[in-house]
Amino acid sequence: MKYMGSKRRIAKHILPIILDGRKRGQAYVEPFVGGCNMIDKVDGWRIGADSHYYLIKLWRAVQNGWIPKDNYTEAQYNMIKRNPQAYPEHIVGYFGFALSFGARWLGTWRKDKNNDCVGEAYRSAIKQFKKLKGVEFYNCPFDALIIPNKALVYCDPPYRGTYKYNGTKYDSNRFWSWCRRLVNQGHTVFVSEYEAPSDFKCVWSQEINAGFNQKKYFKKAVEKLFTKRRPKIMIEIRATFESKEEAIQWLQGSDAQPAEPKHTKAKAEPVEYDEPVEAKKPKAKKQEDPAKVQKRLVKAIVDFILADKVENMRKVRPLMPEGQKDVKALSVEQAQAICLELGIDV
Repeated sequence: MKYMGSKRRIAKHILPIILDGRKRGQAYVEPFVGGCNMIDKVDGWRIGADSHYYLIKLWRAVQNGWIPKDNYTEAQYNMIKRNPQAYPEHIVGYFGFALSFGARWLGTWRKDKNNDCVGEAYRSAIKQFKKLKGVEFYNCPFDALIIPNKALVYCDPPYRGTYKYNGTKYDSNRFWSWCRRLVNQGHTVFVSEYEAPSDFKCVWSQEINAGFNQKKYFKKAVEKLFTKRRPKIMIEIRATFESKEEAIQWLQGSDAQPAEPKHTKAKAEPVEYDEPVEAKKPKAKKQEDPAKVQKRLVKAIVDFILADKVENMRKVRPLMPEGQKDVKALSVEQAQAICLELGIDV
C-alpha cells in the first residue's frame, strides 16, 4: 500500500542484510509497520505494530477478508474526511492513506498523471493483501509492544524533522534508548534513518528521492540502515596482595589467596516491559441518537431519489437489502453503505 516514507523501493536492498542470519522460528517484528511494505516480503513468524488506530483496523479487516472497491470517488473521500466517525473504521483507514496524496493521512485526494489513482491503489492492494496472512497486528506505541525473546526487530520510525502522519509527538531520544535496551536483552535491531547516535553502525546507505521541494524538484536524501551489536559485559577481577612476598608465594603455587577483588563490573539487569496497551481510539464527536442518525441518513437517500426519481431510483434499488423495498426501513449500517456507495453527502 502506498504509504509515506515507505521502504518499498529499497526493500530488495536492505531485507537481505536484515534477514541474514535469521534463525529458524525467530520472530520478525516491526514496531512501525505502516504500509506493510517490508513485512509483506518476509515469511515465518511476523509481528506488526503501529500507534495509528485506523491503520491497524484496516490491516485486521484485510485479514478477515475485506477488499477495497475500484470505483471510489473524490466526493466520497471528502465526506469521510469531514466526518470519519460516521464510517467503518477500516474504510476510513484505506481512504486516509491509500487514497490520500503522498499518503498523508486524510490530507487531499490522491491524483496521478493517468487519473487512475483508485484503480492503481486497488490493484496494489489486491496484490499485497494476500501476503499478510498470519501477521500478528497490534495497535500500540513502539515501547509498549511485548517482543518475543531474541527477536529480529526492524524499525522504520518517523524521521527527525519530517511530517507526522497522525499528529502525535515522536520522541527520538526515547526511541534510541529503547533500541539500546532491546539490544541489551538479546534482540537483533535494525533501524532505517538518515542519522543515528554514534553507538549505532551504518551497514547500508543509498541516495534516494525523498519528495518535492517548493520548486517541485525532487529532494535528495541518503537513506541509511543502522544496527548495534550487543556489548560484551566484561567482569574485571584484579588480584591484590598485602605484600610482595605474598604475591610471590601465590605465583609459586602456595596456599596464599588474594584479597577480595576491588573492581567488579556487574552485569546489567534485563529490563522488563509492561503489558502492551491498546492505543486509544481518536476522540469521537458526541454520539447521536441512533434513531436520529437513521432518520437523517434515510432523508438524504430520499432527497437523492427525488432529485431524479427514475434515474436515481435505478441506482438505489440494487443496493437495497434483498426483499426490502421501503427506504425508511433501512438500518443505520445499510443506509451508511448506500450513502457511501452513491456519494450522498450526509
